Amino acid sequence: MVRIFSTIDDTDRMSSLARPKAEGFSYRLVKSTPSVGRKRWWGAMKPIAMAIPLLLLVVQAQAQERRDIAGLSCAEVQALLKQDGTTVIRYRSIFNLSLTRYDLYVSGQKQCGPGEVATGAGVPTTDTDYCPVHKCIASNLFVAR
Repeated sequence: MVRIFSTIDDTDRMSSLARPKAEGFSYRLVKSTPSVGRKRWWGAMKPIAMAIPLLLLVVQAQAQERRDIAGLSCAEVQALLKQDGTTVIRYRSIFNLSLTRYDLYVSGQKQCGPGEVATGAGVPTTDTDYCPVHKCIASNLFVAR
């Protein structure tokens, strides 16, 4: 005997379950499958979505101005920071003249990010060994405990 399988859609499901099976027929319920298109789309977009913030950080880091302050006076360095806002300053170490040091210096608290505080620092210039400037450091002073 050959059995014929017929499918039932959602509208006929309840009535077919109430019907007794006829001889030679069997019914099967067809489940609707969820759309996998959305999952595939997100799977392809996830690496791109994760790469965008990293790319923005790299672009921001490349935008920092680098200045060598050899031959500049303290007033010129402070004017440079006031003009640029943030600058990577390179200078020779006081203790080892063959060593070049550098750090990111700012003109004030406005250039520091959230969770950072502008603190006093100093760099050597032609007219003084300690020219007062500011740099941002991480601070947990205002973190809720």
